[in-house]
Amino acid sequence: VLSLAKQGLIDLEQPLYTYLPNPDISDARYQLINARMVLSHTTGLPNWRESEKMTLAFDPGTRFSYSGEAYIYLAKVVAHLQKISLKELDQKFQQNFARSWKLKNFNFVMTSAIEKELAVGYQGNSMVKDDRDRSFFDPAGGLYANGNTFGTFLVKLLKERSKFKELFDPKVALKQDDPIRQFFGIQAWTLGLAVIPFENTAAYWHGGNNLGFTSSFMIDPDKQFGYVFFTNADQCNGMKKVFEEILWH
Repeated sequence: VLSLAKQGLIDLEQPLYTYLPNPDISDARYQLINARMVLSHTTGLPNWRESEKMTLAFDPGTRFSYSGEAYIYLAKVVAHLQKISLKELDQKFQQNFARSWKLKNFNFVMTSAIEKELAVGYQGNSMVKDDRDRSFFDPAGGLYANGNTFGTFLVKLLKERSKFKELFDPKVALKQDDPIRQFFGIQAWTLGLAVIPFENTAAYWHGGNNLGFTSSFMIDPDKQFGYVFFTNADQCNGMKKVFEEILWH
């Protein structure tokens, strides 16, 4: 999205509804939501909807609340602006971004090649399978990759830091009693990454939990290093703290 903004395809400040109205939101305040709010998780939309129609928990832009639904709305806007469907958006992502960054096996939809190599997910000792339709571009938990490929992405991101300053500039602080702050140690959020302070530096993190899988990465731009792990164990967030103890403390 930041790349598309630099190209002039999308304005980070323009309300998304002016590009594409969202009939699934029954709250007039959503007309204030823009791409910058989506990327910094300040839209007020829920993480995942519990009913067909969504409402906002607060006025957009006023506080932090993680939202996968907001990312899905933004993906629909991006597809609309490029006059394609969500099923076609991954092809556009490959053409315009992944190939130039040399990211192979880095897709937001299920492909036949991925399906052949896909690890089996586990909850405890039981195998589990995500039965959702994975033919649609999913920006909120639908990336298929491996540790090596994602490591390539992170190295490239560190090298291109000056071009994507918004990813390293805190936009919203998390309240002291925010459960995400308390559990993960996150102090603030940028346009895409969580900020976790250490003694003399700030590291940038993101993780993910899908059915049967956990992922996490952290990068330190000043020290030019970090970690990434993908595991086929559900809710394996404790590994994050282990890596941090080894690498930062």
